Amino acid sequence: MRPMKRTTLCSLAALAALSLAPHAEASDGTPTMLRLRSGAIQWGEVLEHTPDGIVFRRLDTGGVARLSWTFIDPSQERALRTEFGYIDTSSEVLYVDADRLVLVDGKEVTGLIVDQGEGRIRVKTETGLIDVPSARVRAVSSGVQVPALEVYTRDELIQKRLAEAPPIDAEGLYAFGGFCEQILAFTHALGAYQAAVQIEPEFRSAEMPGLIARTTKKVEQQVQLEYLAEVDLLKRRKQFDEALQKLTFFPDVFPDSPLEGDRLKLTKRVEDAQEDYVREVVQRGWYRWTERLAAQAARKMGFAEALGFAEEKLHEDVLTAVVDDAREWDKELEEDQVLQMWLERKVSRYRVASYGLGTWLLGEDSALAGSPQSSQPAAGASEVDSERAALEEKIRKFLQSQKTAGRSSALAGDEGDDDVEGFWKTLSSSARSSWIVAYYAENSGDMEIKDPPELRNCPTCAGRGVIDMIVSDSRGSSSQGGGGRGGRGGGQESRGRGGLATLACDTCKGIGRVRRIRYR
Repeated sequence: MRPMKRTTLCSLAALAALSLAPHAEASDGTPTMLRLRSGAIQWGEVLEHTPDGIVFRRLDTGGVARLSWTFIDPSQERALRTEFGYIDTSSEVLYVDADRLVLVDGKEVTGLIVDQGEGRIRVKTETGLIDVPSARVRAVSSGVQVPALEVYTRDELIQKRLAEAPPIDAEGLYAFGGFCEQILAFTHALGAYQAAVQIEPEFRSAEMPGLIARTTKKVEQQVQLEYLAEVDLLKRRKQFDEALQKLTFFPDVFPDSPLEGDRLKLTKRVEDAQEDYVREVVQRGWYRWTERLAAQAARKMGFAEALGFAEEKLHEDVLTAVVDDAREWDKELEEDQVLQMWLERKVSRYRVASYGLGTWLLGEDSALAGSPQSSQPAAGASEVDSERAALEEKIRKFLQSQKTAGRSSALAGDEGDDDVEGFWKTLSSSARSSWIVAYYAENSGDMEIKDPPELRNCPTCAGRGVIDMIVSDSRGSSSQGGGGRGGRGGGQESRGRGGLATLACDTCKGIGRVRRIRYR
């Protein structure tokens, strides 16, 4: 569930609706002047404080308001946070260019590629040099921006910075301190700020006291900050379960920590990142497993078995495989959650699957379903269009007469079944796989289908479904054209005059079209 956008409220009465849980006593009864971002001023006392805000009682009315930090003047907000022990852990992170290796199991290795060869890629990370087997690498991206601490140690970064830009005055020390905060080297940062003030006492006089006080708090809480930073690194490495486990242990390791609010916020970020990535895994995996399982079926199944597989079992097998993939990133996932993620998937590009020369196996009605063509000429059609429509109607009637006579049905009787299976074996494995994917995508309800389907003309008959041939018998009784294997052209007969015969196309079995569908 995504966080709601904040709405600016202009009065303490409206702010009283905000609910903040008590965390600690904060007042000794001394009146405090509270400055709001709107410019308003209120006198009263801070009754309680939490990482998310304060509970403030007005002096004039005695009314109590639960007030988020975001509504307090920024300078006073920083002062109060420092006073209560809440430090800003959201300072800008230092990023560097790196290489990212995506492994075959979806995991990632981030660092600098320093060498490769002998079946391995050597990568420098902040933990040292690691060798990644080349066979396990699916993709490599260079110039990826990642936090510097994923590649270098703090000492390496500090030495590199000192060599490139050694601080020689107060401004240089101030910049170096900010750099050290970016890499969580708070002791170095505090030393730099204190040295800047010693060199130039009036340097940034309005800012430095508060900055030194906040950095001192950070030094005191260095271990806790590093703990949370390690969790954030686990999140970026997509080790979500481990990150969430460490966050669960945080209150036990650091009881009554002022960073509890930061822990809760980081927990939400890790959970959101985990859900977003799992959704990507589900979406990519559903397409990948559809194609992979269809290819496996195409290599070992006959037509009847493959048809049943596409109609009933492929959905179940894909779901099972995707659930296994998703659980690598979230062990608590249930099957119905994964299915819901698939149903709620983001819109992606359309993929293509074709029935190819096996289009006729669908039967005439299914093979031509969704065709924009009509047997009747449209209003205002030209004379040529009318003649073409009339010819197509004659062809349709001819094919229908063959079907009625029982000479072109590939799916009728034992002999027809044998012919269908024989034809299926003549198709390449990739063609059979594409047929299974197309049938599953179009009929399972799991995919969104682009309408209308693409119906390309048969390359042999140019979409007519029949071909004209010259036969030796001028009466047109000769059976020419090869008859075909059990398709619509199986056992074809010719009709013609003067040696010209019309035969059902043996390539498309009289369908005239190759059906392709786009799905996502």
